[in-house]
Amino acid sequence: MIDKAVFHLDTRNSSYWFRITEHGYLEHLHYGVRLPQDQDPTALAIKRTMEIGTSIAYKEIDPTYQLDHLCLEWSGIGMGDFRTSPCEIVTGDDSYSTDFRYREHEWVPGPMVGATLPGPHATSDEAKTLTVHLKDQQAHLSLAMEYAVFPKTDVISRRSTLHNHGDRPISIRWMASMMIDLPDKQYRVLDLCCVT
Repeated sequence: MIDKAVFHLDTRNSSYWFRITEHGYLEHLHYGVRLPQDQDPTALAIKRTMEIGTSIAYKEIDPTYQLDHLCLEWSGIGMGDFRTSPCEIVTGDDSYSTDFRYREHEWVPGPMVGATLPGPHATSDEAKTLTVHLKDQQAHLSLAMEYAVFPKTDVISRRSTLHNHGDRPISIRWMASMMIDLPDKQYRVLDLCCVT
């Protein structure tokens, strides 16, 4: 569901919320215990009231909008976010700078289906997928961010797909399937990769 530029991805016991900012970035608001639908999403957002340190303002007319201090769903290189980017792309003009911003979104019943990669199996009644399309106008790139929601099993899976719409080739030095910025708390991370 989307309400006033806020995406609500809810399972039986959890909520994953993010919103479209005034400059077209996707700001992460909450991932955790299920929230009521009438929860005010602005209460979850980071408050921006002043410039912070040596950060770079995204727009000169809005000096408090600094990408380095927003919890983002996706970020690029060269726009003022100095954290590790989820991708490093050499564009057609040999630049590393990317600026992916919201264009449109769509909901489809069922899980995301990949042509070549394995994916989840579910019926259209068991899952729904939100695809958010971001675009970098300068580099002629688009990014499809897919969020598959499985309400009964409390699972939200993500992946991202990059498309080159330019007439020159690009080079992907690395690309993650997702990015998530979470507030600085004492987290416990479990890695099930290499259990012996």
